[in-house]
Amino acid sequence: MIVLLVALSSIVLLSLLLRRPPPDSKIPHVTILVLGDIGRSPRMQYHALSFAANGFKVDLVGYSGTNPFDSLQTNDNVRIHFLDTPAKLRAGGARYLYVLNALWRVVKQLVDLAVCLLVRVPRPMYVIVQVNPPAIPTLIIAQFVRVLRGTKLIIDWHNFGFSIMALNLGQRSKVVQFAKWYEKTMGSTADLHLCVTKAMADELRRNWGV
Repeated sequence: MIVLLVALSSIVLLSLLLRRPPPDSKIPHVTILVLGDIGRSPRMQYHALSFAANGFKVDLVGYSGTNPFDSLQTNDNVRIHFLDTPAKLRAGGARYLYVLNALWRVVKQLVDLAVCLLVRVPRPMYVIVQVNPPAIPTLIIAQFVRVLRGTKLIIDWHNFGFSIMALNLGQRSKVVQFAKWYEKTMGSTADLHLCVTKAMADELRRNWGV
């Protein structure tokens, strides 16, 4: 917890010192965040193409692996920012080791995302986040960007991260319960929401107050 607080404090200080305005305020910008293989997320790639076709400058942020669409790589309105791919969490073994590895992974992702979203990319009008496990630390960084850079946050819901964690740790785990609270708290305050299914939209509307 202390490590997380230090990391968050450093992120806030860094963002306040190095905030960047858009290079041309007349051209709207949008940042699209995929905390996964960009090439394996056609939905978010289509979002990028759609915004680019409507005159936006698009910063697409995520992990490498599968090649993104050729139409994205050759589009003058799209810049792709690849993040370092984190080590995979191994199921099984001692539970405390799983938790420690997960915490280290979160801190590493937190710093990488903060540097990219708060320093490397211009201030966007919108930030679109794909919520697909892991939701930690994606949502908290997205909320930092929303507050510190004055943007609108749009969440594209795919899955709930806490439900995936429960497969390894169990529904009653305090870590899972915290993840559920975090995801609900950070996610429900976004400006706009998109869902891949009507069932998920109903769940968000009924139980999350979206």
